[in-house]
Amino acid sequence: MKLRRLAAVALAACSCQATAYRGRDQAGRELVVLSRCGEEFVRVDGEEHASFRSIDRSTLTSSEGQLIYVATDEDGSFIVREGRVVAGPFAAVARLQRLSSSAFAAVEVAEGRARVHIVGPGETLTHAWYDAILEDSLLATPTGGSAYVAQLGGKDCVVVDGRLDRCFDGVSALTATRSQVAYLGRQDSRSYVVRGATLFGPYEDVAGLYGSLQSDRAVALLRTDDAWFADDGVERSEPYERLGEVHLTSARRTVFWARNAEQEYVVIDGIAFGPYEQVKDRAITIGADGVTVAYVVRANGRDILHVDGTPYGPGAAFQRIAEVGIGSDGRIGFIAQEGEGRAVVLDGTLLGTWSKAAALKLAGPGKDLFIVRERGRDWLMQGPNARDLGVALSDTLVLGSSGQSWAIAAIGDGGLVWHHSAGGEPQAVDLEEVVGELLRRGVQPEPTALRDWLRRELESAERGAAIAE
Repeated sequence: MKLRRLAAVALAACSCQATAYRGRDQAGRELVVLSRCGEEFVRVDGEEHASFRSIDRSTLTSSEGQLIYVATDEDGSFIVREGRVVAGPFAAVARLQRLSSSAFAAVEVAEGRARVHIVGPGETLTHAWYDAILEDSLLATPTGGSAYVAQLGGKDCVVVDGRLDRCFDGVSALTATRSQVAYLGRQDSRSYVVRGATLFGPYEDVAGLYGSLQSDRAVALLRTDDAWFADDGVERSEPYERLGEVHLTSARRTVFWARNAEQEYVVIDGIAFGPYEQVKDRAITIGADGVTVAYVVRANGRDILHVDGTPYGPGAAFQRIAEVGIGSDGRIGFIAQEGEGRAVVLDGTLLGTWSKAAALKLAGPGKDLFIVRERGRDWLMQGPNARDLGVALSDTLVLGSSGQSWAIAAIGDGGLVWHHSAGGEPQAVDLEEVVGELLRRGVQPEPTALRDWLRRELESAERGAAIAE
């Protein structure tokens, strides 16, 4: 550590400095990755961390107010938390993933092999070496541990909390329920379902596996004798020719789309509603309450919203229902196209028709939000109030953590700006931070990066308002 301090002093005297990344963490602190004289270091709200040869910007992660990232120098790669090395050196760290508020999993790669290290608050647990760890297979278990798919000797093997579970020719759909890990395995031409310690099968085919951390169930789509079933290892649905994605709600409801003899159904807790000419896009919307189920039925060229198996309200048909929202209290709203207009319906009442309507957010009676276009300008509507946005980027509307505040990006006279519920003049979007997030995360699309930035700024404003009070 003395060498680190000496290096920091030497770097401070060097003038060749450039900003490699600038952003903010979840607590609103300013993060800057600086490059100086061939070294890189992180600066958090003006406080400089130790320098390394490189900082892996894609790993910068904030948890419970602490920043963690991967840094590399001539000795290897290290896990750094709040400027202090907590694990390493490793040959190279391919991925760093948060498992819980206090534990992270680091995937080390070296000489064609890979292994996982669980970095906890007090110690680091090291798992065995494997030929490879399948990308995106790592997940947190209900007990706060880990599960992933590792390749070993040409087989796919599931590793749970560092213990080798079962190996197959192929493994897919690794998931976790409230009490167990579940996955699909294929051996030769046979398909199996593993739930915890129990192996189910073989089956002719298995199309998917759906689990939920709110329940103990893992529902698989199975094929037997040319029929498909939804099966959780205890109960099996009626047979269907085709089945769609299974939704396991927080209220422990089971919902899926099904088809038999050119007729479509929505099955809710084992009861088949229909038959319908078409369940539009096979799309099912589950409310934040975990109870309310909504879907759009297409018949005779018109759309009708159904809620919990029955037509919603008066059952009015529209040319096209484009967007359905369900509030945490089970309230329903939707946006529909009728001719050249866009209608907004809330709680069964038609609020009006505009040339454009989008981004419906149900925040509570009198506080619901949506964006409309009128006289060539976009307006944010909330109860009786309307906010002039100019030209809004409707897919960037976000709500604060309380669900009562909001923020949205728009094109202003001077460029990209953002409005928020506290009022006042719109403020400029920090494009350097947004672009930095795009470059840091690599695959994140632009609207997602901008929404994340807006959400962070909104929460920062909320914290500032709370402190002022």
